Amino acid sequence: MYILRKSPQVTIIAQALLKARRDTMKVKPKEAVNPHFKNKFMPLAEVLRVSAQPLERAGVLMMQAQGRDQGNREYVVVETHLVHAESGEYYAATMSMRPKNEEPQAALSCATYMKRSCLASLLGLSLWSEDDDGEGATDHDAVERPKNYT
Repeated sequence: MYILRKSPQVTIIAQALLKARRDTMKVKPKEAVNPHFKNKFMPLAEVLRVSAQPLERAGVLMMQAQGRDQGNREYVVVETHLVHAESGEYYAATMSMRPKNEEPQAALSCATYMKRSCLASLLGLSLWSEDDDGEGATDHDAVERPKNYT
C-alpha cells in the first residue's frame, strides 16, 4: 500500500522540489544489476547520493523511518517525509509491505526497497534504466480478452 499526504499549502515546497528535481537530472546515477532478474536498477545508496545535495540546496529536509504496522505486525512500514525547512510545508509518503518471512533480513530488505521506492517516487526519479514498459510485471495469460480479440 502507498499513501501520499501533504500540508494544506504546498506552493513553496513544490517550487523547491522542482528545483531539486532539475538538479537530480544533472547527476548520472551508478546502476547495480539485480541478481535475480538481471535488470539494471538504482540502489538506495544511489537514490540518496543523487538526491541529497539537490534537496539540501533547495532547503528540503528528507527523513525516513521504518517499523512494523501497529494494526498488523506482519507488515513493515516506511514513512518518507520531504519538509521545506523554512515554510514547514511537506509531502509525506507511507508504504507498507509484508516480508517473505519473519527473518530480520527479510524485514530489512523490504524496508530498503520501500525507502528507495518512496523517495524516488516523491522526487520523480526512475529507478530502472531498462524500461520494459511494464512487460515484466504483466501476466499476459491472466488477462481476459474479448472473444473477437486478434
